[in-house]
Amino acid sequence: MSVGLDGYRTNAEGYFVIGASTSMENPDISLPSTGFLHRGPDGVAIYRAPSMAFTYGSIAEPQSVVDALVYSLTEDSAVTLETKLTPGYPTFHQRSDYSSSSISRCYGNNRRNPTKFGLADPSPGKPNNCSSATKIFKNIIINEVNIEQASENSNTEFIELYDLGVGGTSLDGLSLIFFDGDNQDRSYFEVDLNGERTNPDGFFTIGRANAVYIPDKVINYNFLQDGPDAIVLYLRSISDFPRATTATLEGAVDVLVYGSNSDVTSTLIEKLVLGQIQINEQQYHLDGKGSLSRCLSNETMIQSAFVTSYLTPGSMNNCTLFPIYINEINFVTTNGDNSDFIELYDGGKGFTALDSLVLVFFSEISSFAFKSLPLQNNQTDINGYFTVGGVDVGSDLTIDSAATWGMLARYPGAVALYRGNHLDYQIGMAPSTTNLIDVVILGSKDNPATNLASALSPDQSQIVEEKFFLEGEESVSRCRCCNAMQTSEFGLGPASPRGPNTCMTFNELVSVTDSEEEEDGYIVINEVSLVTEQGGSLPMEIEILSSPPGRRLDNYVVIYYTSDQFGSSSYLILSLSGEATDEDGYFSLTQDKASRMEKLQHSRGIGGVQGVALYDRRMGQYSYNMQVTDVGLVDAVTFSNGVDDTVKPLQTVLTPPTPAIVTSVAAKNFWASRQPLSLSRCGCCSTRNNSVFTLSSWTPDKPNHCPSADDGTVIQLRLSNAIYSQWISYAAWQMFLKEALVREVESNCQCGFSLSYFSDEILYEGSVVYEALLMALDERQGRSIVEAFEKFIRENSTITIMDQMFLLDDCTHCILSPRLQRKGKVGGILLSLLGVVVMSALLVIIVMVARLYRGDLQMLYIKTFKSRGSSDGVKFNNNDGGGLDVNIDDGISNPVYQGSSQDDGKISEPQFQDPAVNTSGEVPYIVTC
Repeated sequence: MSVGLDGYRTNAEGYFVIGASTSMENPDISLPSTGFLHRGPDGVAIYRAPSMAFTYGSIAEPQSVVDALVYSLTEDSAVTLETKLTPGYPTFHQRSDYSSSSISRCYGNNRRNPTKFGLADPSPGKPNNCSSATKIFKNIIINEVNIEQASENSNTEFIELYDLGVGGTSLDGLSLIFFDGDNQDRSYFEVDLNGERTNPDGFFTIGRANAVYIPDKVINYNFLQDGPDAIVLYLRSISDFPRATTATLEGAVDVLVYGSNSDVTSTLIEKLVLGQIQINEQQYHLDGKGSLSRCLSNETMIQSAFVTSYLTPGSMNNCTLFPIYINEINFVTTNGDNSDFIELYDGGKGFTALDSLVLVFFSEISSFAFKSLPLQNNQTDINGYFTVGGVDVGSDLTIDSAATWGMLARYPGAVALYRGNHLDYQIGMAPSTTNLIDVVILGSKDNPATNLASALSPDQSQIVEEKFFLEGEESVSRCRCCNAMQTSEFGLGPASPRGPNTCMTFNELVSVTDSEEEEDGYIVINEVSLVTEQGGSLPMEIEILSSPPGRRLDNYVVIYYTSDQFGSSSYLILSLSGEATDEDGYFSLTQDKASRMEKLQHSRGIGGVQGVALYDRRMGQYSYNMQVTDVGLVDAVTFSNGVDDTVKPLQTVLTPPTPAIVTSVAAKNFWASRQPLSLSRCGCCSTRNNSVFTLSSWTPDKPNHCPSADDGTVIQLRLSNAIYSQWISYAAWQMFLKEALVREVESNCQCGFSLSYFSDEILYEGSVVYEALLMALDERQGRSIVEAFEKFIRENSTITIMDQMFLLDDCTHCILSPRLQRKGKVGGILLSLLGVVVMSALLVIIVMVARLYRGDLQMLYIKTFKSRGSSDGVKFNNNDGGGLDVNIDDGISNPVYQGSSQDDGKISEPQFQDPAVNTSGEVPYIVTC
């Protein structure tokens, strides 16, 4: 059964009730009889989808689910429905002695999570009766486990359960089942918990009879295997698990998957805690001195909540977490080198567990994380050191950094150490100080890590390296120990992995400079002319911009690079000695100026230049026909005509991670009236970042001509199967979405559209609605961009982002928002006039129809609604109206449909309401059972 909610609204209190009129008064949707909800095991789900997508007999789908509950009034469970609708959670079983109760949300607002429901007296259209609710899912967690190597005298082996301090909690209905990862994930032992209770402090221990403590339940032999194994707490009868039963998530309350560094079970991970890392007891703990203790979270099923600690059966866990510091960083900037490393240090304690720690590497260029390394199941050595690095270092955790142009090649950047669930620290995340343990920010005077310093360590300064540091012979080393996030403790010295640091005189080798007080300002490439002159001194003219104005350029060189099937190398090198920026900060490198400069010209002729770079000549040696390098690189731009991919080697070194700018012949023809053309910087002052440049007219010694909002249009697109919480957490997804849109729109309009045209971006929930202002250089280009975008949406039902396929709704104005009316000066006026004409015409039609049908207007509305519904197929027919986020009192944010003059036959002008207001609204959803 499916119930379409299009056209309906929640009431003034935020409720909407679907029910049988014979069992309640005035439901919002009245169904013909009682019994439309079966006894189960069944599921109820809210989808962001059209009603026609779910006909009778349709199979449940995991895409576009807003919320769901899988339930049963019997002892049976619905495993397939659990997997699709509430992954990782069991069926909600309504006890037979509570048959007159309703399943009510009382314990939290987490969606698709049955543990947040209990049994309470029915209260349709009113707040749930949670004061008298009975909690079905018990607050019982696996709290501590000690796996001891088998011997006759073993007496420390135990499992501890915990009820979060309630005390005296019944364990009826619970079972502990033990699975063997070396025997096809089959069960090898079971413990029935019926009739048991936690002690007054909330603990329940299972252990050996000869234990030094008194266990609540005694096992007379060693019952825990060394692993790789799993322990699962089920809300199911022990009779459901005869010996050799295969591991399952059905009815699971909590899970612990464990082993050792040499024994890893991928199949148990896949079946029970997909995507996580098993927790291991370190070798020095296996003699009974240590246990796996829950210390970081009481959220069930999360393996990173456990750390190796000391035994505390029947009492609070010992969660003293010893400090870990970033102690030394050594990185190289050449491809094929595997000698870079990062060293962590525990202050000399030794054998400190690194469970729940994650190293995250950030790039200043993108301000996003480009690498994430969970350190789960590792430990420092006897002297307190732990190294992560290339194979040439003999690191404790080896990374093939040569394959990625060096582990730390995205210089300037930052290395951050976090404590938490590794799933929360992914590639593409924005810098955050939440659970940050330590951080080191690396930059230079001319290429500072300003954004990362502000985001990760606003009270500290970046570390500024000298030229010889980039040669790979020295490390950034902690000279004084140990205070986390204190850059003043670092200096430069020789590499010393897994040993004491040797720091040279601090002030001679490294200076620490507050990025907010940087006196040298900035120097960037501001424009690159696309006019090539055969036989001229330059392949193309460029413009440099500096702050403060009047800056001397004696220490800088400009290098033109060419890239083809023979390789990438320097084409022309020009020294800027004796030059300076003018009083406005500009320096235009013209043909006349270049003719008198010191230069070295490549032998392969003119016309193949695909990269221009600005270097600090003090940082390196630059010569004729040299290979591309980023040593001493201050700024760069890479570009191509889109015909081949020979620019890739240049782009990888000079402007990672943004792709090269494509300057197609068609785009140049589009702007034929604006010749000469250039690549113009339209964002200051990010360096080595192609996304801030756009195709425009050449304006030497003047402000660049950049896209503006005056001729722009606000657009939207909806990814119907995207998860809002994921997108809002990882800003890189928006960047990859924009890159995909640039490719699609530019391929249609051929008008020079680029990343710099996006402005005022925002994400709305439901599922994910992306909104942005697409700026333009003039009205003509603005129309071309919008037409190309609309064509892409109209002709494509999916878009691939970060190797994931997302479903595209057929809408470009998907919801109402305050900025949707910003469509440019001309567009806004035309829209207003069109609205007046349309509304007047509709009023005339309504009067005529009313006279024609007289009292039968309601039947006309029904006929029209059915006719439109039957012809819409699976396309959700709400593109004309819109929606907005409404934060209901319970904290659940739902997109609420505000209506359209075409959607339901009613005449109502769309109105935007404050998202913070708890109001009623039409719901563009479908409830499917």
